[in-house]
Amino acid sequence: MRKYSGSGFYAVGGILLTSTVGWALDPGDYLVYSKGSYSLRPHLDLSETFNDNVYYDGEDRVSDFITTISPGLTFQLGTEEANYISLSYIYDRLEYFDESNLSANQHRILHNSHVKINRLTIDGRDQIDFLSSVLGGGISLTGVKISRTTYVDEYRFTYDFSERTAAYVQGSHITSDYDDDLPLFDSNTLMGTAGFEYEAFSRTHLFGEIYYGQTASDPN
Repeated sequence: MRKYSGSGFYAVGGILLTSTVGWALDPGDYLVYSKGSYSLRPHLDLSETFNDNVYYDGEDRVSDFITTISPGLTFQLGTEEANYISLSYIYDRLEYFDESNLSANQHRILHNSHVKINRLTIDGRDQIDFLSSVLGGGISLTGVKISRTTYVDEYRFTYDFSERTAAYVQGSHITSDYDDDLPLFDSNTLMGTAGFEYEAFSRTHLFGEIYYGQTASDPN
């Protein structure tokens, strides 16, 4: 039986001021293999983390060093300056120095795309994560490594009426699916939005939105 834990219908409006400053260096820029509009980019992330409470236990705290090695590969058709679609796979190896029982393998699959056809722009993102780790926060299974799958999907359709005025609709979906033998509730959230925006000045946008959201849970 499905239990709904919340839903809502909202309308908002306001003024949005934007300013972005960023800098990044990706070693994959030097390793990328490309041919025509296709490209293949390997990447590797390495991190070291110290956690003073790896089991999220309020009474018996255990600390440890966690090494995360994340090799991956991204295939892309097109360029980010124009239309493109990309697909990435990332493998995570979590290695605990003392608490080796928490060491785990994780997998992530990601899709990103941007397509502009005349006045219509479509932006999409999908991500599937196969995770295995101890959960903190409101999860009551303290000290247990939990395997789960999460799904995230986000899409936005924008139509430009002029250089300054546009209307859009967007939708998002998030699901957490735990292993069947765990006493945890699976959950999913759906959100839909419709709105408009007007560029009053170069860094000032007026906007209005109406959206509806729903969160549901299922006994595992």
